Amino acid sequence: MKSNLRILFCVLIGGALAFGQMGQPGGTGGMQRPGGQLGKNMPGDDPNAPPPVPKVDDATLDRQVHEQLTKHPELAGVSATVKDGVVQLTGTVAKKEDKKEARKVVNSVKGVLDVKDKLTISSGAPATAPAGNPPASKPM
Repeated sequence: MKSNLRILFCVLIGGALAFGQMGQPGGTGGMQRPGGQLGKNMPGDDPNAPPPVPKVDDATLDRQVHEQLTKHPELAGVSATVKDGVVQLTGTVAKKEDKKEARKVVNSVKGVLDVKDKLTISSGAPATAPAGNPPASKPM
């Protein structure tokens, strides 16, 4: 009976020591990440994550963004500049839908990380009342 308790005690102590070393530098637990990062998500941890988007240089992005914008005549007043994968849109469009379309077109280019919209809507566009709110009539 005493020998069974000694064996059980040794197993428990050994397990506790091994568990205590998990995640420690040089420990045998195997829980430590490369670079000493404990418990943090690392690239490749999530098997369902989409593959990383390869980095595209700014000159290539600039060319591709301009090619896409020229396919849309309503976006002729839009200019785009690229820095570190971020596209800044400037210029004037006729209506709000054109602003949305410009963002959509630029976001469709693979490698674009973000879009900064500095577009303005031309004042020559007719003003419209918000949907569901008829224009107020003047009292007689």
